Amino acid sequence: MHLIAAPSLAVARLCVGWMRDFAARRVIDERPLAEYDEIRRRLAESLANTFAIETMAQWCLLPEDQGRGLNLRFEQNAVKNASSLLAWGVAEDAMSLLAGEGYETAPSKRLRGAPPVPVERFLRDLRNLRISGGVDFQIDNWIGRLAILSYYYPEPDHAAELEHGDEVPLDTTGTVLTDRNLGHLRWAAEQTRAFGRTCLGLARSHPDRVELEAKERALIQLAGIAREILGVSLTLARASTLAAAGDDSAQALADVFCTAARQRVTDLLSRLQSPPGPDVEAVASAWMSGTAYAFLTADNNPLPSPGGGIEGNIA
Repeated sequence: MHLIAAPSLAVARLCVGWMRDFAARRVIDERPLAEYDEIRRRLAESLANTFAIETMAQWCLLPEDQGRGLNLRFEQNAVKNASSLLAWGVAEDAMSLLAGEGYETAPSKRLRGAPPVPVERFLRDLRNLRISGGVDFQIDNWIGRLAILSYYYPEPDHAAELEHGDEVPLDTTGTVLTDRNLGHLRWAAEQTRAFGRTCLGLARSHPDRVELEAKERALIQLAGIAREILGVSLTLARASTLAAAGDDSAQALADVFCTAARQRVTDLLSRLQSPPGPDVEAVASAWMSGTAYAFLTADNNPLPSPGGGIEGNIA
C-alpha cells in the first residue's frame, strides 16, 4: 500500500493537473482542445480513476487508525494492482495528450521552453510499479489461487443460496446516490452473488483443486472481476458519504468509474465463460523448442527487394 498505492496516487494527481493545464492552453483548428469529445472523455476517466485510487487507498489504510479490527488483507492485496493499473492508464492518457507537444523528457522540454513536466519518466516509473512487489498478472494469479478459491474448497455452507437466481436484497437505508449510481450499486450486489455462483460452478467442475489452480488465466480473470466489484462498491460508498455531508461532486466521478468498471467486467466474463480457445500450449511449446516459427525472427526474415514491396517476402 505504501510503496505502490501511494506513488500511484501521487502520479495520477499530477497527471490530471498537467492534462488540464495542457488542454486549457492548446487550440486545435481554432477550437480549444478541451472542447473535443474524446479529450473530455479521457479527462473525465482519468479524474474518475484518480478518485478510485484514492478511495481504495483510504479504505485499506484508515481502519488501521480506528481500531475497528477489520481484516483487510484481501483489499490490500487487490489494491496493489488496482492502484498501479489505474494510475498507468491515467499516465498513458496524459502522455497521449501532451505528446501533441512532443514525446520527450522533462529536460528536453525545458531546453526548448516548454513546461518541463516529467510525464515520460512517470510513465516508466508506473510501469515499474506494476512489477514491484509481484508482476501484476502474477498478483492476480495468487489472489485467485490463495484467496478466492479458499472459499470454495471445501464447498461453502451457503452453496444452495448461491445457486438461486433470486433478486439480491439491497438495503439502501442512509444511501445518498443519484439514480445512475443506485443502478451501479444494484449491479454490484447482483455481480457479487453471480461471482460466487461462477466460482462455485468452477469448483464443482474441478473436484481436484490442483486441476483448477493450473488454469492460471481463469484465476487471473476471477481476481480481475473481484477487483472491479470492489472498486465499484468503494467509490459508491465514498460518493454517498460525501453527498450526505453536502458535497455532490463525487457522484459524477463515481458514475464514470463504475460505468467503465462494468464494461471491464463484461469483457472479463466473456473471456472466462468462452468455449475452449486456441491451442496456445502447442504454439508456446513449438516456439520454446527453438525449431518453429523461424520466419518471425529478424535473422531469418529477409528484407523486401527494392521495388518489390512485401510480396517477395510473403512468397
